[in-house]
Amino acid sequence: MPFNIFACLVHENFECVVDLLQNLRYFDPDSAIILYNGGRDQTLLPGTFPYHQFNAHVHPAPHPMHWGALHGFALDCIDFALSKLHFECITIVDSDQLLVRAGYSAYIKGFLSDKPEAGLLGISSERQTPDSGIYPVSCAYAEQELWQPLLSGFDEGERHFPHWTLWPSTVITKAAARAIHDSVAKNRHLRTLLGKTGITACEEILFPTLSALLGLRNYRNPCTYDFVKWNEVLTGRDVDNALSRLDAFWMHPIPRRFDNDARRQLRQRCNDYQLQEVAVRSGASTWQSTLHNLYPELAIVEATKHIEGWLSEPEAELLIAAVARLCRGEGREERSIVEIGSYKGKSTTVLGLAARLHERPVHIYAVDPFDGVVGAADASIDRTGATLRSFYRNIEEAELSDIVTAIAQKSYELQWSEAIDLLFIDGLHDYPNVARDFYHFADWITAGGLVAFHDYSAHYPGVRSFVNELLGSGDFSLLAQRDSLVVLEKGAPMNGRTVHSDSEYQQQEMPATNGKAEVRESTKGVANSAVELWATQDGVNENGISRRKPVNGRIGPTMHRRHPRPAVSIIIPVHNEGQRLFLTLEALRGSTELLHEIIVVDDDSNDGCCNFLREHPFLYENVRLVEAGSRQGVAGTRNFGAGFASAPILLFLDAHCFPRRGWLEKVAALFENSEVAIAAPCLTVAGNNANKGFGLTITQPDFAVSWLGCRQDEAYEVPMVGGGCMAVRSSFFADCGGFDAMNTFGVEDIELCLRAWLLGHSVMVEPRAEVAHWFKEHSNFKVDWKDYTYNLLRMASLHFDGERYERIMSSLAVKPAYYEALSALNHSDVADKRAQLRATRRYDADWFCRKFAIEI
Repeated sequence: MPFNIFACLVHENFECVVDLLQNLRYFDPDSAIILYNGGRDQTLLPGTFPYHQFNAHVHPAPHPMHWGALHGFALDCIDFALSKLHFECITIVDSDQLLVRAGYSAYIKGFLSDKPEAGLLGISSERQTPDSGIYPVSCAYAEQELWQPLLSGFDEGERHFPHWTLWPSTVITKAAARAIHDSVAKNRHLRTLLGKTGITACEEILFPTLSALLGLRNYRNPCTYDFVKWNEVLTGRDVDNALSRLDAFWMHPIPRRFDNDARRQLRQRCNDYQLQEVAVRSGASTWQSTLHNLYPELAIVEATKHIEGWLSEPEAELLIAAVARLCRGEGREERSIVEIGSYKGKSTTVLGLAARLHERPVHIYAVDPFDGVVGAADASIDRTGATLRSFYRNIEEAELSDIVTAIAQKSYELQWSEAIDLLFIDGLHDYPNVARDFYHFADWITAGGLVAFHDYSAHYPGVRSFVNELLGSGDFSLLAQRDSLVVLEKGAPMNGRTVHSDSEYQQQEMPATNGKAEVRESTKGVANSAVELWATQDGVNENGISRRKPVNGRIGPTMHRRHPRPAVSIIIPVHNEGQRLFLTLEALRGSTELLHEIIVVDDDSNDGCCNFLREHPFLYENVRLVEAGSRQGVAGTRNFGAGFASAPILLFLDAHCFPRRGWLEKVAALFENSEVAIAAPCLTVAGNNANKGFGLTITQPDFAVSWLGCRQDEAYEVPMVGGGCMAVRSSFFADCGGFDAMNTFGVEDIELCLRAWLLGHSVMVEPRAEVAHWFKEHSNFKVDWKDYTYNLLRMASLHFDGERYERIMSSLAVKPAYYEALSALNHSDVADKRAQLRATRRYDADWFCRKFAIEI
């Protein structure tokens, strides 16, 4: 049962509606969505679009809304939700509002968990005074006489008049929704008020005031309003700032243009809202070796070279092969091809001439407004002028007028009711338009029919996102790709088919190409070229693509036994992290394309922070939860987690970190230098991205440290890096025995870096990689002074000598619990460990201090 419902008032272009749907599904896929068309364009939400895939419901009877009086929208959505859906709260979402991070529903659920009396979460929890300076409040006081009959019906009703909230991101609990719904039905004064009130933005007064009148309590929304404004348009810079704030979940307003910079930047930062990535490859090189057998096909390619368009020769050859497959298959006698986006007829001519090679009748429908509008709504749109005359001329010159019908309409405006054997999508290359083109015709694609998409490439991420989702759904399988053209088959079994072909196939593992989730693919059985696709009657799709739909929250490439060894094992020690662990795992999604695994080590937490991983063990396919059992402390927990790692690089990450995309690739690349034992990114302060640390240095004899500033753009050596995000070569980690046997918390990261230097290795920082770290005001676990002082004394004893050692020990003698810690040290293994290090180290601590000008 969804905890939350997003009630979305939409009235603008369809592209922005789809952008909102993608955004909400990506960040909060478990919440239901109500789409309420408050505009006058009744075609805004086409019935052919699969709203259910976004867990969305289109309100069946919306009314046109007017700015300043949106209470009707909210009341209609409440009525719909109470009668049709299960929920615990409703979140109001404007059409120019977007989520910026995952975990929203969990965040609100946690806040409300101990507040059964809550009615509404808004920007303010208090009654407003006449001098508030808020315009809707002033309007409310101006018409207090109109409100009086309603207020008189409640005990001390005037004491609750008026409450106010900023409307976007307002949360209405189920208790408030039910009470307000019933009051509207039963309270005559309330219905009179709704018909007469002239308050500007009356919904901002009505709902919080009714919540208070009905005996519920309003709370301030725990989500920050720093990026939710009334009349201040937010920009791309605001996107960066919002992403650095853990309590920032919403941005508003973002202009309702699909190509708006802030919208585009948020999509790019979130990998264009892809839930999964499919490694689509063109396969083996048999293509070139067998082209000499395709003289008729080569003639087609040659005959269409003069036609203006963007179809490459390999792409044209793949279209020819797709038509051959249709004509050689079983089924209806006449084949039907629908092409969305024909421009001047280059690909149409290729399809038509390919059909001429076969006896089977084929008819091609070229659907295009022929207005010369090309490109993508999220990038750039070019307008080349009307193209219908050029299209007809090219079709006539190729003598294809009898099998090609031009339909000068937008695809989604066309009424269609015929079977389609090949649907070729080549219109505008952004997600909303590709989705609209496809779903308008999807129900008419025959079983075993083909769908081709042009411009499946990094230049058009919307096309990639949509095709990957389609492949992940299990309804379509990949047949072939040439350049940026991919061909899919509908309804073919995804696994276990026998390949009947003499073609040679190469079996190889293909890593995923982004960090959302991975659908593995072997080239065995994939039509590695148009030649193979053309030559095989029954289809070649024993490709290993998973039939499972994308699972919420998969992080990065999935680890299976048959898959390659991960490049990095990320080890996250956890002790009473609350929601921060979930937020960290969500932040890791899409942050890297590098094959990796994640090992979460629960160090005897008692706050339930790991329960979501226990209750849903398959929520993240490459995340493994292991239990440390008894309390191990930071060093012990990290060592314990490393025992489960399989990668050549270990990365120790705190459970409250939020990386920027591409961070892991940059850090891992430093280990190509065999001397590097430890590496780290630049660490920033979550919530204040301007504060950055580029490694650490020791500043005092008691091992006090300070962050270093940036020295250069490229990676360089530093004395030490923090353990909050520290990558370690696994062979070095094993050889040196891992983190030293420190107690609970304190200097374990500093000691390991110092040990690496003394053993002849190096420690580096990569300033171009960034990870935001949430620095706690208060520790979530108790650190005993005896343990901390013990760790300081142990580090001094292990590595330092002579006068420097004496200065350090004198400095530590004033620490709390010094004598207790010293006694514990004397009864430890420190003497044996010290002797071992002296026998194996290459340098001493004096060398290290001289190298980095450390004066202690």
